[in-house]
Amino acid sequence: MKGDVIVSGIVNTAKQIAQKIPVGVHLKAPMLTRQRDIELASSPDRIRHAITCIAEELGVEKKLRRQTERLNKKLGKELAGTKSSLSTTTKELEIEKKVKETLEQEIWTKLKIRLDSGTIGLQIWRGFHPNAVTFTCLINGLCMEGKIKKAIELLRKMGSFGCTPDVITFGTLITGLCRTGNITDALQLFEEMVNGNGEFGVICKPNLTRGINPDVVTYSSLIYGLYNTSNGEEAKTLFMEMLDEGVQPNVVTFNVVMDEICKNEKIDEANGLLQLMINRGVHPNTITYNTILNGYCLEGRIDDARKLFDSMVNKGCIPNVVTYSTLINWYSKNRKVDEAMSLYREVTSKAVRPTIVTYSTFLTGLFMIGNVGHARKLFGEMQCNNDHPDLITYNILIDGFCKNGCVLEAIELLHTLKNGNIQLDIKTFSCLIDGLCFVPDVVTYNILMDGLCKEGNLEMASNLLSDVEQNGCAPDVVIFGTLMSGFLQNNETSKVVELLHKMNQRNLKLDASIALIIIDLLGKEKIIANS
Repeated sequence: MKGDVIVSGIVNTAKQIAQKIPVGVHLKAPMLTRQRDIELASSPDRIRHAITCIAEELGVEKKLRRQTERLNKKLGKELAGTKSSLSTTTKELEIEKKVKETLEQEIWTKLKIRLDSGTIGLQIWRGFHPNAVTFTCLINGLCMEGKIKKAIELLRKMGSFGCTPDVITFGTLITGLCRTGNITDALQLFEEMVNGNGEFGVICKPNLTRGINPDVVTYSSLIYGLYNTSNGEEAKTLFMEMLDEGVQPNVVTFNVVMDEICKNEKIDEANGLLQLMINRGVHPNTITYNTILNGYCLEGRIDDARKLFDSMVNKGCIPNVVTYSTLINWYSKNRKVDEAMSLYREVTSKAVRPTIVTYSTFLTGLFMIGNVGHARKLFGEMQCNNDHPDLITYNILIDGFCKNGCVLEAIELLHTLKNGNIQLDIKTFSCLIDGLCFVPDVVTYNILMDGLCKEGNLEMASNLLSDVEQNGCAPDVVIFGTLMSGFLQNNETSKVVELLHKMNQRNLKLDASIALIIIDLLGKEKIIANS
């Protein structure tokens, strides 16, 4: 608006000047030539014409500016409407997702599977006829609860209800089998699915008359399961078979294969797979780049990792907390804390919430260079952000305090953990023992084991036995007696027998306390046998 006022003022002034110059006025000067006289004589008309043109141009500019402002306002309203519409659509999709999850849960609740005399039946109400979708939902629910056997039996029952499993039903069960480590059963079910008659497997025979072509989800689940059970070569073979069968791998499939390649520190092969991925029209996501980034870090190629990190945004992928944590972890472990600090500040400035892993790795780096002050500050920030430390974080703190001469602070933290009912492990005690600068003997370990047994931490006490031997101490009969008493009170008789065998292997002679434990053990075994 201010610009319009200025333009209007210039236009009006120009018009006034033009009007004040008389038409046909001749300006004469005695020393000028005739040609010069003619030019000067016509100059008022020229000036008047020039001013008029300027005024007209300014008027046009004023109109164009007003039109531009109107268009900007209209565009602003349309953008606001689009933003509002997008927000509404997003909310509707979220509501739809929640409704779908609720309906699936209701189906799972209403069609509750129960065991009747060792067989699985369905509660079917009058007028309700389950279809493949219903069974798939139920199978998925059973897999999520870890009830794989029941899910398999339910697949067998589909035929009796006139339902034929489809690729989604098979894929759901195969995914459940792979997630629980039952890769052999998953492969057998896969063959039954492809061949259609169940002749190659013993899991289920749903009376299929023809095979079902597996989809990308089924292949991806099997490849993941094979890699997860150290069957890398079979996973590669299946991946190639997938390509030969014309099934297009998706980003999940590529990420599964990429993760395994990078874990084996074959980053060049991973880059080749990335190129194949792009050539096939599959767009890499943040997980893809995080995997490659971790591969570079594993091989110590931090410059390449940083270049990839800097290029992620240009590639359409926004770095997430895993991206930052991966780099912070490498910088921290390699004592480059300034770079780690810079990334940490970038994380917080971009409203990316750090995880426990982020804090723990950064704390490790700070303690490694002796920067206890910054470590305390970081731990304080962690608590202020309501990010509750886990035992790994506490162990890093105790170990860091001890190694940097802050033993009293470590002991104080240990008391805080104990009062807060946080379950400690061997690592916690080992860090403290190292910090106190003395070599623990058999008596020290016996005191620790006795305390752990009295608190019911039998597993930790048992693990401490191996720690005793690793530190060059020979466990004596007192240590074995302490552990045996703890297991006997917890009715874990098999553990007591195992410890007796270990004593025999070490040629330890039994004393009166061990003899009493054996008598109690025999008494418990007799009671169990009679019952």
